[in-house]
Amino acid sequence: MAKPSLLCLHAYGILITIMLFLKLILIKGSSDHNECRELSCGPNRTPIRFPFQLVKGTHECAHPGFCLYCTQENNTMLLLPTIKFHVINIDYENRQISLKDPKNCLPKYFLNHNNSFNHYYFTGSGVSFFDCSSLGYRHLRNQYGNYQDMISCPIYATDSQASILEWDLTFCSKISDVTAPVSAIEMQQNEFMLTWSKPA
Repeated sequence: MAKPSLLCLHAYGILITIMLFLKLILIKGSSDHNECRELSCGPNRTPIRFPFQLVKGTHECAHPGFCLYCTQENNTMLLLPTIKFHVINIDYENRQISLKDPKNCLPKYFLNHNNSFNHYYFTGSGVSFFDCSSLGYRHLRNQYGNYQDMISCPIYATDSQASILEWDLTFCSKISDVTAPVSAIEMQQNEFMLTWSKPA
């Protein structure tokens, strides 16, 4: 009679060990991905859910290009390999994210960093970049006041087909022509939208 109860006790111990092991796996898996959980950087802030991941501290992001973090002011930021953008809105149904440059100099980023957007779909726009540091005044003529400040951000972007006379670019030096992921008008307004296609 002692042998069957010892056998049952041993089987019971193995069963408890297996259950604890499975529970640890489930807890670890759910904390790593949080694909069904909706998070945010604070009240009335942009909701964060899959495919985006809210990264805290030194944790790695499961989907590079979809890593978000919160600033001390509770702003939501998109973290790309070399660039950080303020998230204005995320439209999960249409797979679009609206972004803004917190430093108010969007043309500066797109002059050198077009390769940071490989997880997003875009139709390229022909954009010409100009150095307008010798311009000496805040806004170009024929430009609305809420557009780019030419003193704090002297790199100006315009449609590659635009006339330099129309936009008063005669005091500026052309830097280059590129195919950019956003239009020149979006760069001037310091806001743009990207559409993602993966991960689904």
